Amino acid sequence: RMSALDVTVEFTETVRYFADFLVLNHGVALPTDLAGLAFDEEIVSGWNDDPGRWASDVIVALRGAAEEWERIRGGAA
Repeated sequence: RMSALDVTVEFTETVRYFADFLVLNHGVALPTDLAGLAFDEEIVSGWNDDPGRWASDVIVALRGAAEEWERIRGGAA
């Protein structure tokens, strides 16, 4: 059984991975704060919540990220 900390770490890693995938494969720009730091959750939520985003866009991106994860990391943790 995973601890709450393990779940948080795994969630953070997953969001970071998906944000990187969106930037590299879907032309998503890096949002930045005043210090110039990009936030992974901001990237993912901004992309997902775009009014022009279709459910099919999200499904394609999630499947692409999952296939890449599988190829690179050899499957689920």
